[in-house]
Amino acid sequence: KKNKYALPEKYNLTVGVIKLTQRGFGFVTADAEKFLDRESRNDRFVPAEFLNGAMDGDRVMVKDDEAHFRPRSIVVKILERKTSSFIATVRKNRIMSQDEKIYTNYRLVPVNKKDLDPLDGKKVIFKIIKWPDGESSDIKVDIERILGDSDDPRVDVMSVIHTYGLPEEFDEKVVEYAQKVIREKKTS
Repeated sequence: KKNKYALPEKYNLTVGVIKLTQRGFGFVTADAEKFLDRESRNDRFVPAEFLNGAMDGDRVMVKDDEAHFRPRSIVVKILERKTSSFIATVRKNRIMSQDEKIYTNYRLVPVNKKDLDPLDGKKVIFKIIKWPDGESSDIKVDIERILGDSDDPRVDVMSVIHTYGLPEEFDEKVVEYAQKVIREKKTS
């Protein structure tokens, strides 16, 4: 406050990564406790109505709600976003995220709804244009890349590659080595 700094613990704040559940609520594991085993940690429970725009994997600051009869926390600030895009399938002009944690808490809204018309049944990488906030649960999205038909196994592979941030193409040296192994295998 007012350009002054203090340790978060002094103001009953916790900094950590939030993990959302499919039912919509989340748990924050404090940065200082992330290497402890599950029984030793003191994860903070965050009800869905107090996420304030936080999404799975975001680094957040939470405040314990001591006025409530059950232990719970409220997201007061999102410090770092985990992702800027996600994969979804378009069905009847609706965006159906692969990640149920997004779909449970937030409404996915395309920048231009007409862009969805020709995409029925396609898997698409959507770029997040506007994050949800405490006032709105909308995530404004735009099309980043069309992967292909949702029932095509190659598209599933591309989905996994994107989800885990893997390279889409192999390094030239790796390709050359693989071709060398294939040649050797054929001659033996």
